[in-house]
Amino acid sequence: ASIANDLNAIGRVQMLRGDHGKAVDLYQQSLHIQEELGNKRGICTSLANLGGLYLNQRDWKEALGYYRRAAAMAEELDDQHQLGTQLEEIGSCLEELGDTTGSMDAYRRSKAIRLSIGDHHGLVNVRNRMASLLLDQHRHSDAEALYDQNVAMAREDDLPYGLGYALVGMSTLLLRTGEPSRALAMAVAADSAAARAEELILQRDAAAARYTALKEL
Repeated sequence: ASIANDLNAIGRVQMLRGDHGKAVDLYQQSLHIQEELGNKRGICTSLANLGGLYLNQRDWKEALGYYRRAAAMAEELDDQHQLGTQLEEIGSCLEELGDTTGSMDAYRRSKAIRLSIGDHHGLVNVRNRMASLLLDQHRHSDAEALYDQNVAMAREDDLPYGLGYALVGMSTLLLRTGEPSRALAMAVAADSAAARAEELILQRDAAAARYTALKEL
């Protein structure tokens, strides 16, 4: 099992370096070892890693297959934390593939699990995804309610990553509903949260939201 864990770790390094071919090979080797050992928790981890790799390559269909297998294994293990995570990723893949109904169903299942186990970090993340999907569907009041819940929880629990994404979402929503001044305030707050989270993509999104709001003033 330790060799399989090492392969997973090296695979992660290769993925971060952009060598997806080597990463796939290492993750597959790890999966094979875990299957030979009958280590279901290790199998689940390897499947999730492969899902993440294909997600990174924007191969949504391949990623979805691995995430579904990881979710099934997590359910068999009664690992609710892992199951909630995999359902969120399944929802993300389905959304990218255009299945918004299936996506929202997966997000809702993930949300229910996160609520039941008190996983506030995961709960904020999946509610942000739900709110973003609702925003795309022009269900502004439903999206705003989720963003408001997330801003409050993320501030209380000191979750800058989740807070930043909720604030970026709120800024986008407020621009669409004709409130550029409030949108700018949300974008500025998102920029601060993104800096605390040390998350470059979030910093980019917050800066874009601020720029867009300023143009509307």
